[in-house]
Amino acid sequence: MKTRAVLLIALCFLALPGFAHADLQNFMNHVNTSYSADAAAFQAGLANRFQVTDVTRRMVILSVDSPADAVICFWLHEQFDVPVSQVLQFYQKQKHHDWRAIATNLGLNVDFELLQTLQRGEIDWQPQLAVLN
Repeated sequence: MKTRAVLLIALCFLALPGFAHADLQNFMNHVNTSYSADAAAFQAGLANRFQVTDVTRRMVILSVDSPADAVICFWLHEQFDVPVSQVLQFYQKQKHHDWRAIATNLGLNVDFELLQTLQRGEIDWQPQLAVLN
């Protein structure tokens, strides 16, 4: 019975990162779909939420692989209080890694709860789609 309980607990720990990845992936898919549906509204909302200039917003969107990557770059910039250019530079070097690894490897003291928030895709911004009348 003890062996069974230990195996069940181990299985839960092995499965949780996959669920967390799925949550972040769902968030990223939603962001990318929203951008495709209404790029102008997406970009305006992004600039407003993260208080970045149009030049910075354009630079980041053009420098990353997807609109969702831009959102996470801005979020990491905000959470770690580092320049967007530093996050972007690190993203370019590490983009083959997942976002948790990128956040950890930024070289900053990363709070565990912050990493969990990222893994769950709980970035405190959701793109708003234009309402058609």
